Amino acid sequence: RFRRKLRPCDTVDDREITEDTMRVIWSFNDNDPLDQDGPSGPQYHFSNRGSKSIILLQKESPSLGLHDDDILSFELLNQNVLIPATDTTYWCNAVRLPALKEKHHLVKFEPVVQPGHEGLVHHILVYQCKLGKVPPLLDGGHECYQPNMPTEWNDCKSIMAAWAVGGNGFTYPDHVGFSLGTEDDP
Repeated sequence: RFRRKLRPCDTVDDREITEDTMRVIWSFNDNDPLDQDGPSGPQYHFSNRGSKSIILLQKESPSLGLHDDDILSFELLNQNVLIPATDTTYWCNAVRLPALKEKHHLVKFEPVVQPGHEGLVHHILVYQCKLGKVPPLLDGGHECYQPNMPTEWNDCKSIMAAWAVGGNGFTYPDHVGFSLGTEDDP
């Protein structure tokens, strides 16, 4: 167990803990060292070490005061994706949003990560496509940035929503929303 200030006095060797994603490097040993260094000092931590990107200080999401009958919600999911045995895989999937007959506003988004897969998902980006430029829908998605990736996906570059490791999602302030349902919207 340890404590430290969010804003350290030593800004050369220590970093300020902020609401941004922080990279935490950790290690521990079952035995406390007797000295600062040498054979009685700290020992190599073997498997008791690692690193993780997390958000240590999460902003409190604003309360929107919405009721269930005011909310239209839907999930954008990737089903049955086989993760290749590589260090990094980027997965792309084209999904049509539900047809809306009038203007709505996206006011909140949250990640949906299957329990047990939290260590596999680093970030999620939801892009909107240019008006009238809808890429072909693929059954379950496609590995991104491959030669056989549909070229129409290059028309989807504006970010609607973003999430990264450690985040809980995002709620727009009560006077803001991402417009959906008009001719000019995705």
